Amino acid sequence: MLAAKTASAQALRLYPNPARTTVWLERPASNSSATVELFDAVGKCQWRGEWRGTQLAIPVQQLPAGLYLVRVLTANEMPFVERVMVEH
Repeated sequence: MLAAKTASAQALRLYPNPARTTVWLERPASNSSATVELFDAVGKCQWRGEWRGTQLAIPVQQLPAGLYLVRVLTANEMPFVERVMVEH
């Protein structure tokens, strides 16, 4: 599921890591939309949303502590996948 980061995917920033209440995604100015998904350790999608603009907040305060994967899908690029740890 982990893919090589493309040049534009390298410009994506995910923070804080580890996270307690919110995971933030940040990218340079973009006119394209992206689908963002958060998967738990067994591969179940725990959150999904559409991303337009430069920042996106993913709420994680209700999720159990553990390791998750954030996947960003766009129409014309390789998926961006990054691990994030949720702590409480």
